[in-house]
Amino acid sequence: MAKKLLVLIALVISFGVLLVLELKGFMNLRSAGPAAQIAPNIAQQPLVEINIGISTEVRDLLKIVYALDRYKQTHRSYPISSSEGGKWDGIISSYGESREDWIRGLVPEYVDSLPRDPRMLNDGTKQYIYKSDGANYKLIAHKVANCQQIKNALPSLVDPIRDCSAIGFWTKRAASW
Repeated sequence: MAKKLLVLIALVISFGVLLVLELKGFMNLRSAGPAAQIAPNIAQQPLVEINIGISTEVRDLLKIVYALDRYKQTHRSYPISSSEGGKWDGIISSYGESREDWIRGLVPEYVDSLPRDPRMLNDGTKQYIYKSDGANYKLIAHKVANCQQIKNALPSLVDPIRDCSAIGFWTKRAASW
C-alpha cells in the first residue's frame, strides 16, 4: 500500500511540474508542431521543481537553459558559439568545436560544470550541442535513444527541424536552425 501511495505521489508531482511549466509559459504541451517552443527564460522556476520525473537528458538541458538565462541577464546576450555563431559546439561535436567548456562563459559562474550526454559516447553526432549568435540559441540532445518517449510525454521538446533526431530548447528565432 505504501509503495502504491509513493508511486501515486510521484505521478501527481510530475504532472504538477508539467502543469506549472505550461502555466508559467515555459512550454506548450498542447502543440507539437513547428510553432511549439520552450521559452528560455526558465530561471524563475526552481530547478528542484523541474527535476522531478524528467529524463536525464531533459534535466541536463534544463540545467544549461537556467545558466544561459542567468548569463543573458548579466551580459545582455547568450554565449556565442564557434565561427561567430555559425557552428554547433559540444564536448565532442561533428558540427563545430569540441571542448570541455563547450558553452564558453557559463562555468563556473553560472553552472559548476557543463553536463555530458549520459551515453558517454565518443561519437560527435550523439551529443549535447549548442549554437548561438548571441541574440538567439538552440540547445539540443542529438540522436537520443528515448526520443519517442519524450515526444509522447513532452512533444514541444522535439526539434521542429530534426523531429525525433533531437530534443531540446531554443529561442523562437532559432527554432529553424
